[in-house]
Amino acid sequence: MIHYLIDGNNLFGKMKSLPKSPAKYIDEREYLVFTLDRFFYGRKCKVFLYFDGFMKTAIRSQKVKIIYSNDETADSLIKYDISHAKNPRNLYVISSDNEIYSFAKVCSCKAQTSEDFLNEIQNKFENDFEEKPEPSKNEVDYFKKLFGEE
Repeated sequence: MIHYLIDGNNLFGKMKSLPKSPAKYIDEREYLVFTLDRFFYGRKCKVFLYFDGFMKTAIRSQKVKIIYSNDETADSLIKYDISHAKNPRNLYVISSDNEIYSFAKVCSCKAQTSEDFLNEIQNKFENDFEEKPEPSKNEVDYFKKLFGEE
């Protein structure tokens, strides 16, 4: 199973390309978690999102495990988890931080920049909301007949 290790502060800093957070979210971190939950929904993977500092408010997530660095840096925790992984080839690191990105590559992890990952998210959401073609009259008639509505 693939484990995604995401540099949350780095990704958050690049999120200008995504729509702004709706008012119902307490803060942008919560919106980022919501966005990742939607993106990874239905995928068989584990997602770890690293933030610098301490937890301010609890953020619930179905798919994302949030890791706060407390007194350390999120970068040091990501590096630690990479270096102590049983199989680094199953790790997929998301960060535009050159040090993290290079470390992941050297350790045989898959790595992707935050910008590329956000483009992937944006493309998925655009495809999800593309207009679906209207059914033809023949299709409508067929289903009406099938379900006895004629």
